[in-house]
Formats: sequence, structure tokens, C-alpha cells
Amino acid sequence: MSLFEELTWRGFIHQTTHPELAELLEQEPFTLYCGFDPTADSLHIGHLLAIVGLARFQRAGHKPIALVGGATGMIGDPSGKTSERQLLDTAQEDVARLKALISDLLDLSRLESGKIELQFVRMSLKPIIEKTLDVFVNQAQERSIHLACDMPDDLPPVRADPNKIAWVLSNLVSNALRYVPDGGRVAVSAEQAGDWVHVHVADNGKGIPEEYRELCGQRGIKLITV
Repeated sequence: MSLFEELTWRGFIHQTTHPELAELLEQEPFTLYCGFDPTADSLHIGHLLAIVGLARFQRAGHKPIALVGGATGMIGDPSGKTSERQLLDTAQEDVARLKALISDLLDLSRLESGKIELQFVRMSLKPIIEKTLDVFVNQAQERSIHLACDMPDDLPPVRADPNKIAWVLSNLVSNALRYVPDGGRVAVSAEQAGDWVHVHVADNGKGIPEEYRELCGQRGIKLITV
């Protein structure tokens, strides 16, 4: 199924004045953009269609641009009341939050399509892990869950992308907290193994039933335990 056919099947496209677009999308990569109003500090359900659309184009090899900025908030405003949409400090903070959220979603799409771009630097893992755990301290304390960090002092620096490392760790720790029982334990540890450093996230939750473990990692599979 081509990208154009998939978008039509999913209801993204109702009609077009340029039917040749379907063929062009399969011949070469295109750059497309979508503007997001920055006058909120988070995404909402109204953003879903636009972000999913950008992700579909990205997976097909095209280059999406998510435009989040002050001018975007005034483009197309039929009221003309630009004085009511001044670029305040709070609006700039909203822009930063939305950019981070949208970047995470598009990074996930790149990861799923095998097109993720990594920015490698020489870094220490311990500050990244400790900072990641700090985000979840309050959530863990509310349920009396013990967050542990087991890092040897002589752990060597690694060559990695610090943002992606933090992103992966945040997802793993968040998932562990979701399924660990009250009063449980979530531990992040690291150890050197030859030229590599292995990072582990472990918890004392009930885990995934053995009969479903082979499904882990398959696209489109979500296991729900009751």
C-alpha cells in the first residue's frame, strides 16, 4: 500500500485537486510542515491528527517539520486581535514544552522506521540515570516504592546520545512504576562488560506471563494485564 493509499484509507485524505501527488510521493522525499499554536503548555486531542499525519510521512521517508513558535499563534487568526496574543514569557515556555513533546513523538516514529538520528558524545551515565530517577521520586513516594540506583564508582564514560539515553530510561522506569506493587522496588544498575556498559532496569512486579514474552518487541502488540 502506498503512502497516499494508506492516508486515504485512514481518512486523512477526502479529495485532492492533484491526483498526480500519489505518484510523486513514491518517487522522491518531500518536506512538509504543520504549525502548532503555542498558547498552551501541553498537547491535547486536537493535535493528534496532525502529529500522526507527520509521523506517517516520516515513516515513508519524507521530512516533517513541526513549527511551534510565536508567529504561528497569530497566523490565520480571523479576529485580527494580535494585541491579545502577545509573546509573553509564559508563551515562550509553552513553546519549549510543546517542542519537547512533539520531538519525542517524532523521535518515536523515526525509531520505529529505523531512521532515528543519534548525536553521539562522550558522557558519564551516572548523572543521566540520577536525573532520570529524580523525575519519578514523588510518584514513587506516593506508593512507598523504593527507587534505587546501583552504579559502581569506576564505571567508565560511554559514547552515546544523552537525550536518547534519558528518553529510553524514562520510558523503562515509568513502565516499571506502572506495574510494580505498592511498597515495591525499582532499581537501575549499570556494569561494564568488555568494551560495553550494560544498563539494567529491574523491578519486583509480576512481569509478563511466559506465554506472551515472545510477543515483546513486536510492532502493534500491547499486552494488558488484569
